[in-house]
Amino acid sequence: MLLESLSMKVRSRRWPAMLVLLGMVCLGCRRQETPAPRSDAATEPTDPAQDDLFESTATRAPASGYVGEEACASCHASVARTYRELGMAKAFYRPSEDNIIEDFENNHFYHPESDQHYEMTHRDNRFYVTRYQQDDDGTRYNELEQEITYVLGSGHHSRGYVYMNDAGEMFQMPIAWYTQEHRWGMAPGYDNPLHENFSRPVTRSCMFCHNAYPDVAEGSDQAGQPHRFPAELPEGIGCERCHGPGAQHVRVASDESSSLGQVRSTIINPGNMDPQQQNDTCMQCHLQPSSKLTSFARRFGRGDYSYVPGQPLDEYLVHFDFETDSGDADVFEIDSSAYRLMQSTCYASSAGAMTCLTCHDPHRRIPKHEKSAYYRDRCFTCHTIDSCAMEGMTAGEHETPTDDCVACHMPKRRTDDVVHVVMTDHKIQRLRPEGDLLGPLSETLPPQIVQTRFLLPERSPTGPEAAVYLALPELKDGAAGALDRFAAARDASVSTAIEPLIELGAAELTQGRFADALSTWTRILDVRPDLASAHVNRGVALAGLGRSIDAIVSFETAIKLDPDSPDAHYNFASVLAWEERNEETLEQYDEALRLRPNHAKGHFNLGNLLARMDRLDEAVVEFRQSLAIDPDQGDAYRNLGTALSHLGRLDEALTTWRRGSRRLPHDGRLTHKMARVLLAAANPSVLDYEAGLVAAIQAARADQSNPDYALTVSFALLVNERYKESLAVANQAKRLGAVGMDCALITAIGLHELQLHDAEGFYRRAIASPDAAKPPHSIRRSLLARARSLFEQRAEP
Repeated sequence: MLLESLSMKVRSRRWPAMLVLLGMVCLGCRRQETPAPRSDAATEPTDPAQDDLFESTATRAPASGYVGEEACASCHASVARTYRELGMAKAFYRPSEDNIIEDFENNHFYHPESDQHYEMTHRDNRFYVTRYQQDDDGTRYNELEQEITYVLGSGHHSRGYVYMNDAGEMFQMPIAWYTQEHRWGMAPGYDNPLHENFSRPVTRSCMFCHNAYPDVAEGSDQAGQPHRFPAELPEGIGCERCHGPGAQHVRVASDESSSLGQVRSTIINPGNMDPQQQNDTCMQCHLQPSSKLTSFARRFGRGDYSYVPGQPLDEYLVHFDFETDSGDADVFEIDSSAYRLMQSTCYASSAGAMTCLTCHDPHRRIPKHEKSAYYRDRCFTCHTIDSCAMEGMTAGEHETPTDDCVACHMPKRRTDDVVHVVMTDHKIQRLRPEGDLLGPLSETLPPQIVQTRFLLPERSPTGPEAAVYLALPELKDGAAGALDRFAAARDASVSTAIEPLIELGAAELTQGRFADALSTWTRILDVRPDLASAHVNRGVALAGLGRSIDAIVSFETAIKLDPDSPDAHYNFASVLAWEERNEETLEQYDEALRLRPNHAKGHFNLGNLLARMDRLDEAVVEFRQSLAIDPDQGDAYRNLGTALSHLGRLDEALTTWRRGSRRLPHDGRLTHKMARVLLAAANPSVLDYEAGLVAAIQAARADQSNPDYALTVSFALLVNERYKESLAVANQAKRLGAVGMDCALITAIGLHELQLHDAEGFYRRAIASPDAAKPPHSIRRSLLARARSLFEQRAEP
């Protein structure tokens, strides 16, 4: 077979997990939800009786009753003008020549941890990020250019970038602009050797806190529905996220007969709310105990866009707090303002009277030269100047001005999750924390959860359902044994909500528990038969059990319900490939990649299919595109090199394998493939015995129990004339289970070169072996040729 890694006919019928379950980190906001697996979905069931089986509230159309910012500004021009300077108003927008703050002259950034280069460019009022890798001679490879669709973040501290495909899916880019440092850098969560490149999905949960609600169909924000967005989106958090839908207010205000009281009664004014409602309005986005862990979840049955100011926030979100193995109780993160405030003595002593509005004006940005006095006045609403030991605050002892309350009691600190950003710490403390609060930090991996608890116990679920919520963070964050604990909690709760079943089914698929997953997704479909994502995931479970025909039916049903589902087309293609229905497989892969062009595995599997169809030039194109999207695929490097070698482009093949081996030094199959070509290729111009030995040893180190790798090392030592070492490794390879004929041939040649006895005996036993009847591989052909020249050529009498 041409390609080693993934034959299109998976003999073992073991189904690869096609569903990527990734949290979204957008400049520090890891917005968690109750998601379906990475699958698409369809409409609500047509039988209303089935809705009674779930404890879910009907969701209004997310954009219903919303009028947008222009309508508000027509009457409230002054407030609208000052509000536009706030970060909330600039949380999401299209890039343009008018809002550039980045340095496009110094537009190159190199990330040594992942060995990737980035270039940021703009032309004709369009903006692009190009990512590539580079050989020592400057040759670029794995190059990918992606146009920026939207900017994520105000730019007051940083700006990130997202792009949207034709199907309406959005993905985050790995690069960001850090305003305080005035430089480019990796986006949060990307500052590590292996990251998600351009494939991290942007979900509704992320967009909830970065933008106004989009105008989408009713029910499309419910669990199990695809994360797709309209081509045109609002730009920024607007008035109605704090004041509620404004359509009725506009209608009443436009009626000359309406009284002022009637006009005011049709819109929400957080300033007139009780303190808890005021805080809830802010905390819908600004209460995040941790960006690295699942620190909140939607209430079961609530749509992503269903929250309206004035509603109790605990009816929409459940917040979690954690004890972790990091042992650090003073974690400071970019979106922790409310969480840190709640830890303050000022907040606790206020008996609920202190709110975000106590200190913040939500309609205007305080000029820098006014900030010290402005916030000092806010402090003096509760404190007096006599309560501060001003006389002890001399310039010699303190770096901050003596009249700046915030600088002393709420100092700026570098955030632990977005390490290039410095923010004001909202934990009000009498004494300034010790240590270098602004010193450099390195991005760290998420900690492990030791214990999960409700952040607000008095406002959190009670009874058996509480255990389901508490088990959710560990399940989503991959804690050991979390799946069984979550399943037990869900069963004990006798919950009829669909979200726990979706979470359970997703985790079962991720862990390869296909029989359990089949049962779970079937249960979901019993009451949600029109949920396309459930049909996709049921099909994946069936395929994992080897039931390809049944899986095909599930995927066909999903496509009928949702023709624009990339997951349905991709998984359908993968099962059709098992059945060797090549033309149909090709059609489905093409459709999946039309809908989701950045699907690295889709391009890879299409390349495999084209190679099987002997369309090698096209296969090379797909393998290259797959690696441009995700440079961390050993299979793709290996198969691209193999396809190139079969096209007679062996130099390019070796270059490909070298690149892959350098990037993935622990991928034994890749380095072993390269070693065998360097050591035993039929074309002598590519032979490089020393490089072949290095590659062979690298492969053997990656898997010390692999007999083929040990045999190749033995052969490499032999051709490098290190005969004693070659004999020793040949014995080791034989003990590991290497083919006896190959070991015997190496032994025969080594003994001969060392002029030791029984060399010819080993040769005779080798050629008499039953293995001699099998088609020889490249190393055996080389060994046989060398051995015959030694043992079968005799001088003429």
